[in-house]
Amino acid sequence: MTLRPCAIFHADFPDDQIEDGRGMIRFGGLGVTTAIAGMIESLGYAASKPEHEGENGWTFELSDKGRRIWFQITNTDDDEFLLISEQTAYGRQPGGRQSPFYGEVLGQLNAALADDPRFIDVRWYLNDELYAGFPGEAAPVSADGGGAEAQPKPKQKQKPQPEPIFKGGFVQRLMDLILSRRKLVEVRSWAEFRADLTPEAAPYAGRETVAAIGVLLEKPDCHMTWPLPVKDKCWRLVARVRGEPVSLYVTALADRRFRLFCEPPPWVRRHFSDDYETYVCVVAHVHSALQGDPRFHDIRWSALPGGDPGADAPMDVTPSPARGAG
Repeated sequence: MTLRPCAIFHADFPDDQIEDGRGMIRFGGLGVTTAIAGMIESLGYAASKPEHEGENGWTFELSDKGRRIWFQITNTDDDEFLLISEQTAYGRQPGGRQSPFYGEVLGQLNAALADDPRFIDVRWYLNDELYAGFPGEAAPVSADGGGAEAQPKPKQKQKPQPEPIFKGGFVQRLMDLILSRRKLVEVRSWAEFRADLTPEAAPYAGRETVAAIGVLLEKPDCHMTWPLPVKDKCWRLVARVRGEPVSLYVTALADRRFRLFCEPPPWVRRHFSDDYETYVCVVAHVHSALQGDPRFHDIRWSALPGGDPGADAPMDVTPSPARGAG
């Protein structure tokens, strides 16, 4: 079974975006999100009140008997919308597998959208199919062996499953060292690097590079959202580790150079906590992933953007080499 958690569609709703002479006050999509949350409730599930997430649009959460699914709806262009869903840790089966409940809910939601004439041309996608030239599918769930993805399926099955970021490797050894000390480690949140990927013209400058970073960071215990534009040449990704979100901002500079900011939660510098562990883990994971991919070069980390020549790593903690390493 193939489950596509994302959808692109058009919606015939009044424009509810609010802005003044100084800029955007509220991004559009509240009416569409409220309607979709209402569909969820009509299906017999509980839906939280939509929350404004700035340029990312609106989010709400479905809950049913301890199972949860998170939804984000973004107004991408005029009457076009992007829906992203994610099954939270509480709704997953042991081992992190998606439960049949997730596919059942998306299938019911797709039927409800089809019955509402305000929603037009709903197409469902895998995360890496979004805005990549794929036509999408009419339903969020399909049996393997049919549909647009039938041909590449054998190759997909042969790919090794990615290792969790906490299972061995640099990140695990780093976290073991930090946890053994039980004290804060200063983290450099800014990185500049060069990327050897095909450059794209404005307003999509950097999109291919940011999407490649998202694919690199996606692991069984690190779930990435699809990159969305924040402003000219700047994109935002969200990494979710242990259910906690960490925002990553990537800005295209000149000559295939990029600047990345791992945004720390406001409390992360104050005390040792689970949130601090999550943030340090994500930053270390970003560093390890970029260092391990030959498309990324000249990676330098600093405490402030462009403030100093930078360091080779985001923190001055060096874990011991892996067992058996030369």
